[in-house]
Amino acid sequence: SNDFLHSLSYLSFAGYQDHSQQYQIEGGAVTAGEGAHKLNFAQVKGNHKKLPVLCTQSSSANTAVTSNATASNQLTISSSGNSYVGFRNQKSFRFNGIPYANPPARFEYSTLYNKTGETIPATEYGSDCVQIYRTTGGEQCLFLNIQTPYLPKAGSKKDLRPVLFSIHGGGFTGGDGGATSGQDSGNFASREDIVGVEINYRLSTLGFLAIPGTDIKGNFGIGDQVTALEWVKKNIAQFGGDPDRVTIVSTFPLGRSEYPLTL
Repeated sequence: SNDFLHSLSYLSFAGYQDHSQQYQIEGGAVTAGEGAHKLNFAQVKGNHKKLPVLCTQSSSANTAVTSNATASNQLTISSSGNSYVGFRNQKSFRFNGIPYANPPARFEYSTLYNKTGETIPATEYGSDCVQIYRTTGGEQCLFLNIQTPYLPKAGSKKDLRPVLFSIHGGGFTGGDGGATSGQDSGNFASREDIVGVEINYRLSTLGFLAIPGTDIKGNFGIGDQVTALEWVKKNIAQFGGDPDRVTIVSTFPLGRSEYPLTL
């Protein structure tokens, strides 16, 4: 009851539904009620007006760390000629480990992912980028993660949500956009407000080495961030996000946000 009360009340507060909106459930209809202090239940008899169905799911996993894909919670969407297999937890639809760039050669700038006809598993986080403080990670690490409250019908641009595009901090030498980064936007998505995107980008020597008089110009990590943003602008509408309402934030490893920039 408490979960439904808060969720339905927020839909009313955010303007997605009227405060008196009824939802069809088993044996009747429910509404959050005037003032959002309680749920009201009414049995429905005979020919009642058409109502949206209140659809729930049984997942109790509500954090990035505890969430796992199963046969019963997976789903597939299409974008730019590829199919992406994600999953649902208690908070949001989740697509993890999406490649946003073609695998770049060392000390070359990344380019937008251009393969088509692929079925891309997006149920696990991609590799972290190589960094001095971790023994894990690899050079092929240009992945992004998405948390979204809403998946539109194919080709629809209706009700797209604003996008929060997070670039992790760490002094360009460490960090990641994965489960433990403090950037996960599942809670924002659960309120129906925001589509969250977090990215990995090349770090340290592999991301920023510049050698005068050579073709190694540096700032490859910054180039990766731009490539990820290009992928988002091209594809995020299929994941429920508005490509014309993107806010970029840089976040430190503990989740403190700085430097918001809205495009």
